[in-house]
Amino acid sequence: MSLFSGPAVASPPTSSWWCALLLPELSLDAEKRHRQATPSSAPADDALPWALSGGPQQRLIHAASAGARALGVQAGQAVATAQMLCPALHLRPHQPARDAALREWLASYAYGFSGDVSLREPDAVLFEAGRSLGLFGPWPRWQSRLRAELAECGLQVQMACAPTPKAAHVLAAAHDGLALTTLEQSQRFLARLPLSLARLPEASLALLQRSGLKRVGEVLALPRKALAQRAGPALLAHLDALIGNSPDPLSLYVPPTRYATRIDFDHEIATHSALVFPLRRLVQEFALFLAQREGGVSRFDLVIGHDGGARTRLGVGMARPERDAVRLFELARLKLEHAALPAAALSLGLEADDLPTFTPERRDLFDTRAAGQGDMALLEGRLRARLGDGAVQRLAVVDSHKPEAAWCFAKTPRTRLPLLAQGPRPLWLVEPPIVLRDSAPEILAGPERIETHWWDDEPVRRDYYRLRTQLGQDAWAFRPAGGEGGPWWLHGWFA
Repeated sequence: MSLFSGPAVASPPTSSWWCALLLPELSLDAEKRHRQATPSSAPADDALPWALSGGPQQRLIHAASAGARALGVQAGQAVATAQMLCPALHLRPHQPARDAALREWLASYAYGFSGDVSLREPDAVLFEAGRSLGLFGPWPRWQSRLRAELAECGLQVQMACAPTPKAAHVLAAAHDGLALTTLEQSQRFLARLPLSLARLPEASLALLQRSGLKRVGEVLALPRKALAQRAGPALLAHLDALIGNSPDPLSLYVPPTRYATRIDFDHEIATHSALVFPLRRLVQEFALFLAQREGGVSRFDLVIGHDGGARTRLGVGMARPERDAVRLFELARLKLEHAALPAAALSLGLEADDLPTFTPERRDLFDTRAAGQGDMALLEGRLRARLGDGAVQRLAVVDSHKPEAAWCFAKTPRTRLPLLAQGPRPLWLVEPPIVLRDSAPEILAGPERIETHWWDDEPVRRDYYRLRTQLGQDAWAFRPAGGEGGPWWLHGWFA
């Protein structure tokens, strides 16, 4: 067989191997995911007859469920005809924005496996898999992982791998699960493929079928010049890219620098408990996004939409970057349950602007603590969610010799400062200092002189001592610098 009267291309480099994740029922899956995330909404059951309407004035069937197709309802059919065939047909308007959001999410998922991802095909996501086989392979195991994770997210996916992206896309629809490793294999397989499955331009397909041609190989055997005159250059370009006789450049997906997603409800929701279900779906998808990007999040916002465009924004903060779905959901749920909503909710969104690199917690190999035990970061996150960010603060060191100015409250972790050369310090400062009610304490250590610069707002010159009172207390007290008489000024207690 002649491939356009040209030599067959040699086997491609192992780094050029494309996988197509095909969404055969993209609009139906997007609608089902929306229903599953919407409280009090009946799930989209494939066994029941339901369909999406589209086209001019919603008069055509855009997609039909398996139950509707069994009764004769087909895509492209007039709605009136479909309702005659199936009087119990439940119709919902097609929402293209949901389709686009689902494809965008799938692209971000694929980006976790490959840096070369494309959204060129309207019903699929393509990604280069050859360079990632050493990390995620072998392919059968990797494929099983992809199917399991996407099925858990409610997606029906067909997939195939081939040396060219267009061949992977075509084969995913024709032979789910097929993996061809060389161009020679791919060309032989494609030659036997029916023309109706080759995704040819519609005008070219009709012309070839009227000419009695049935398979791709029959078209490839025709003289190239004559075929170009009859069918035009678009068909030749498609076939060249399909079999690998010419480059097939792709525009690559660029992941967003921020994360934002939203679920719009079909009706108003007035209770917090009803928002927990869609919140769980949002957080699970967010956690998967973070894991695929090897990232974490230290703060994200829940955005609740109300009638008239009003929005309520709830900030969820953590002490350190997290990406565990259970922890993120717990903190988000606590924040939501303790928030006062000014009106019923029409939508729930999740937004995150800062996505730092995630660093796993370092724990000892033989650490016997139960999961979560002693986790101060998780405790701080829970307190922030319950009490608000302003109610939980950290103590931070300040670069100052003056004891009362050497610390501050900080809402977020501060860069650790080098400790100044100094003597022992008590855990409890008495602010402001008071006269020590002990006429003859025992001096344990000192003096340590603390003197600030003259340009300080309140300069000090003090000699500090560690004392033991007659009651056995361990005190930290001072006298004016150089002064040996006078009262002791108590400034802290040692534990």
